[in-house]
Amino acid sequence: MTLIKRFAVCSLIVFCAQGVFAAGISSAILKRDDAKRLEREIKKSADINDCDWFGRTALMRAIRFNALDCAELLIANGAGIDTRDKNGWTALIWASVECSTSAVKMLLAKGADPHIHDNLGYTALMFAEDKNSDVICAMLRKAVEKSLLKKEKKPAGGEGRKVK
Repeated sequence: MTLIKRFAVCSLIVFCAQGVFAAGISSAILKRDDAKRLEREIKKSADINDCDWFGRTALMRAIRFNALDCAELLIANGAGIDTRDKNGWTALIWASVECSTSAVKMLLAKGADPHIHDNLGYTALMFAEDKNSDVICAMLRKAVEKSLLKKEKKPAGGEGRKVK
C-alpha cells in the first residue's frame, strides 16, 4: 500500500471519529487555536498528555489543526513532544503528513526527534518525500544531519556514572 493510500485510510478513520473519542483537552479548543481557553484548562489540571481512543495527545491534535499557539503552550507545560499514537505517529509525523511547514519548524526547534519512525517504519521525512514537500524535506534532512553530527561529537562511553 502506498503512503498516499495509507494516509487516505488513516485520514478517513480520523475524520470519522473526530472528537467522538477525544480525551482530556477538547478538540474544539484546539481547532480554534484558542490558547487563552487552553491555558484555563491547563490551570484546572487538565491532563495535557491524555490520549484519545487513537492514542493521539492534545499536542498531536493541535499540530493536525495547525494550532501552533496551542501547540507551543502545550509543549511549554510539559506535553510529550515525541509521544507516539497507536500507529506510532508523533506530532512531527503529523506535521509532515499535514504539510505544515510552520509546525515542522516549531517542533524541530523545540527538540522533536526526526529519527522516530511509525509502526511500519516510516519517518516524518519519508512522509514529506511522499507528499513532495521540498521545504519540509529540506528542514527534516538538516535536522537529521545536525543530530548525527551531535552524536559523532559525543565522547565514547558517554558521561558514565557519577560517583559520590
